[in-house]
Amino acid sequence: ENKKIDHLLYSEEVSESASIVSKIPEVRDCMMKVQKLCVKGRGLIANGRDMGTEVFPEADLKLYINASLDIRAKRRYEELRSKGEDVIVENVYKSLQKRDESDTKRSISPLRVPDNAEVYVNGFPVFKADIGSVGNQSAVKITETVMAGDDDE
Repeated sequence: ENKKIDHLLYSEEVSESASIVSKIPEVRDCMMKVQKLCVKGRGLIANGRDMGTEVFPEADLKLYINASLDIRAKRRYEELRSKGEDVIVENVYKSLQKRDESDTKRSISPLRVPDNAEVYVNGFPVFKADIGSVGNQSAVKITETVMAGDDDE
């Protein structure tokens, strides 16, 4: 039976677990193979911290969206609360801070701005405003990476 699980992918538990398992070379290799199989036809919109640097470095269009840790914590808090999770904003902030630190300093595929990425510094909901400026370009792949000194995932 097919079940919709996308609402589970952005839970705090999955977010923390992803940062932990992403340090395991065998897991990263396996995931990259699966992710690359997702590209069919015209392309793919991929969201993640290493989409433009490791998974799809050949993407025709890469967007790197950057927001402050404070803004990202507030957004993430509101997102989790809207899903019924019982969270405290300070804990969300610390969790994002810890993940940023871990992801930028890991030896395998550390978080960084992709080569040739269009960088957006943004303090408001991203795609509602900014996707219009790139939405009409014919891109094979659009890669969004959101980070620290910036935003979460």
